[in-house]
Amino acid sequence: MNNAITLGPYAKMILQVLLIFIMLSVALDIDRDEWKNLKQKWWPFLFGLFLRIFLLPLVIFAGSTLLNLSATLQLGLILVACCPGGNLSNFMVSKARGDLILSILLSLGSSCLALITTPFFFEFWSKVSPSTATYFSQISIDPVEMMKTISFSLLMPLGLGLWISLKHPAFAKVLKKKTSWVAPSILLLFIVFGVAKNRELVFSHFFSVLLPVAILNCVSLLIFYFLPRWLRFSKSISRAMSLEVSVENTSLALIIALEYFPQYIEVTMVAALWGLWQIISGSLLAIYWQKKGI
Repeated sequence: MNNAITLGPYAKMILQVLLIFIMLSVALDIDRDEWKNLKQKWWPFLFGLFLRIFLLPLVIFAGSTLLNLSATLQLGLILVACCPGGNLSNFMVSKARGDLILSILLSLGSSCLALITTPFFFEFWSKVSPSTATYFSQISIDPVEMMKTISFSLLMPLGLGLWISLKHPAFAKVLKKKTSWVAPSILLLFIVFGVAKNRELVFSHFFSVLLPVAILNCVSLLIFYFLPRWLRFSKSISRAMSLEVSVENTSLALIIALEYFPQYIEVTMVAALWGLWQIISGSLLAIYWQKKGI
């Protein structure tokens, strides 16, 4: 049996289009008034970036080490943890009665910094463990090429979206309404097609990947809610941080996995299953918080 996932010649192009729509949606959520809110929310904004960029990869690395996971499975989890947020977390935060403005600003901030933070911290955490370091050393990863991929996938659509949002706010609202359904639909169809095309290979690894993904995602949601609460942040801010830090841009993780780790099925499956599982866990938590109130 072939141990590499095959998705066809257009898979990466489809994911690039998907990611462009995701980042456009993040940027279109920003308006002039929300830039003023950044001055008022500078401390939770900086703390939220610290949680996402520094603490989340540490939690995922420590958790995957405690679970004694395989090296390739751990690589996939580290990759997902080093990716920025997307627009899905913003939707969940709004439903959870969290601080939506903070969530949008954190998505934007982590995405802008991902050009440097994703390749740097992915390499750093991959080399901490001898087992993952061995696999990482077998892969030829050019940091400059990865930065080019991230720049094209994240920064260009972000820049375009911000320009539209700030210069043409009325058009931005119309465009967001017309395109908000595109990214989730493409992602769902892509994953369904990928599973169908590789069903024998996927099902042989499904539960061994899904279980640690579910455990670590739920642990992340809990840690990054109760830690801000312990530090006396409000419930709305803590909810935003929990969802913003724990709901990842798995489309970017899939692009990187298919580009650099096509022979390691678990790396790709972690990105895909985290993307599916976070929809379930994040939505259930958002519904719970919505009913509970502030």
